[in-house]
Amino acid sequence: MSEPEPRYDRGDSRRLRDPSSPPPPTREERARARVERRLRPGESLLWVGRPVPTWWFEGWWVAMGVGALFVALPLRAWFVAGGRGLPAPMLVFPAVGLMGLLSPLLHRILSSFAVYAVTDLRAIRILPPFSDSVRGADIEPPYPYRAPDARGRESWFFFKTVTRSRSGAEQFHHDGFRHLGPEDANAAGEALRRLVAATEGLRSLERRTGARPAPAEPKGIRTRRIRTRQ
Repeated sequence: MSEPEPRYDRGDSRRLRDPSSPPPPTREERARARVERRLRPGESLLWVGRPVPTWWFEGWWVAMGVGALFVALPLRAWFVAGGRGLPAPMLVFPAVGLMGLLSPLLHRILSSFAVYAVTDLRAIRILPPFSDSVRGADIEPPYPYRAPDARGRESWFFFKTVTRSRSGAEQFHHDGFRHLGPEDANAAGEALRRLVAATEGLRSLERRTGARPAPAEPKGIRTRRIRTRQ
């Protein structure tokens, strides 16, 4: 009888792994475990997915422009000073500038750890270093809706936030599950429709009574209690 072929631990080709031991968890299994730790008692998962890691984000050109400026100013001061050392406070500028110039790389690294999920109560987003969720009862028409982007990815928007400028002008931002692959986008849309249908009774009750429950927040996640009416 031939001996079983040796297998190696993932990430370390020099260390043999016992063939009888279970394989290490996949990325999908780790993502599901991260969501399950945040579920409330009695809450059940409908879908778990991950966005496609992306370099670009809203306002990336501003971050890179400011970063280039913060790097250029100390360099100019250094040349004007004839190559002599700069004061210690001036070293803060190139450090901040490098973060701005490298912001697309940092965004890609962080987006590779992002996880989206839909339960029978809410839609959850784990976006390192933050996490939040939107109750199904707060998703109202025209949400949820699907929007493709120029890179062949899909996004599902199901809530909006409002920002106010100093002049008092309001600006609306649509948000939700961004940068999904085609298969994940289809599954996320089906799960969101099921969530909206499952919470229709609660939504109708809250409209009639004007009462909104305030359930205890699970550790490590914040629930957005917002209205999405136009």
